Formats: sequence, C-alpha cells, structure tokens
Amino acid sequence: MTIISLKNNLAKYLKLMQKEMASEFTFFPKTWIFPSESYDLMNFMQEKKKPMTLIVKPTNSSQGKGIFLTRKIKDIPRDSCHVVQQYKSFPYLLEGKKFDLRLYCLVTQVCPDLQAFLYHDGLGRFATENYSGSTNSDNLCMHLTNYAINKDSEKFQENESEFKKSLKETLALVQEQEGEEAVVKLQQEMKDIIIKTLLVGLPHLEHNYRTCSSKSSYQNNRQCFQILGFDIMLDKKLKPWLLEVNESPSFNDDTDVDKVVKGGLIEDTLRLLDIKKH
Repeated sequence: MTIISLKNNLAKYLKLMQKEMASEFTFFPKTWIFPSESYDLMNFMQEKKKPMTLIVKPTNSSQGKGIFLTRKIKDIPRDSCHVVQQYKSFPYLLEGKKFDLRLYCLVTQVCPDLQAFLYHDGLGRFATENYSGSTNSDNLCMHLTNYAINKDSEKFQENESEFKKSLKETLALVQEQEGEEAVVKLQQEMKDIIIKTLLVGLPHLEHNYRTCSSKSSYQNNRQCFQILGFDIMLDKKLKPWLLEVNESPSFNDDTDVDKVVKGGLIEDTLRLLDIKKH
C-alpha cells in the first residue's frame, strides 16, 4: 500500500483529486511537495496577509523524526524531499491538549473488488504539553502527538493513561463536550475519509497486484492482506483532517491501552482471515 502510505505519494494523489472533485476531498490540508513545488508554496505564502505556520515532514521517516514547524521557506532543506503542509493552528482540545486519532483498517482484497474492514477501536494520542498556539514552534511536545516523541516526557511517564487512550475513551470525552449526535457525525466523516483515501490508491494497487499475480490466483484472491493505520486530527469545529497513512503501524504494546487495543486488533484480524494453527 505504499501508493498512499508514502507521504509524498499520498499528497500527490489527494491533491490531484482535490482538483477534480474539490468538494469531496476537503479533509486533506493544503500541501506542497518540496522542493519541486517550492515556487507554488512561495506564491501562496506571499498572498497571505498574516504569517503562516508550516509543518514540515521528511517523506522517508516515521515516528515524528525530522518533523518541525516554521514560518520561513528558507528553513526547509532543499537537498531532500519533504512534505510541507499548512499547519492547523486551531485544533480541537481535550483538557487543554492537542491529540490525534489512530484508526486501523484491514485490507483483504483489491481484485476484483476492494474489500476493507475498519476496526471498532483505535488509539487517542495526546501531546504532553497544553496547547497555547502555533507561535511556540520549538515545543514539539505541545504540537506533535506522536508517541515516540511524547513518551520520553516526565509527564507521560508519571501518568501514561492521561496521554494515551483507546479511541472509544477519547470519543467518549468528545461526546461529553459536544454530545452524541456530533460524535456519530464525526465517526461517519472519518469512515468517509478512509474509503475515499483507499479508492484514490486503488487503480495503482490493482495494477501492481495484477502484475505480480496470475489471473487465476487473483480471481481466487486472499493471497495477501494489510493493516493500515490512518492518523486523523480534529480542528476546533470538530472537522476531521487526514494527517497520514501508515503501511506498517506499530504493534508495540508499551502501554496498557496498547495491549488491549492492538491485541484485540490482531486477534480479530486472524479470526476474520480464518488463519488457524497447523
């Protein structure tokens, strides 16, 4: 699924869809592939009346490595490929903290039809510092929700359950503030994001799959499967935004909530695929 899991590929194909079907793909932030689109980025920033914060992500890294915030194009390296996005400066907060949601999707088939299953639970990952705006760009534990970054914070080590919760627990907190109807709407919007993102990559996945398989084998399907991790953040209006797609989401069980959520995910995946010990 590298078609959509690589940051630059995801940006490339979603940007194309935004041009063709703008109203259906509003869930992806304004994005540029740098340095190839540096001129477009420069023009966009010059049109803005106020300084704009950018979040810069290396295309070939994970776990938050190399990510930083800036308001200056000159700060972005030109000797390697980066995905640059307009930073969402007004995130939805719980207990004063920024967070994102990790949703798990099992893809079991791409030919002749796409078949995918959304797991009933996931993770809510919280920053360990209270959010106070995008101007303090050096405090990554305030802006980034990546577990790999926040786990070393003293606050996290003192009370991990405050900063990493199940998806169900996190949505329950949102429901306390916004009501059940708002959460039901949010869940449907997140499902739509996952479906549309999978469909964007489907033609390329079908081509790759058919190239590597004989006609008889892909007609019998179920030769392979993959669990994808979709990372979504919410803005202050409770609108979900797709951050990235992970083709190899971590299954480490460092925390109690990891053991419950990821253990259940793996167990249900094996059951759904009807994989038995021999």
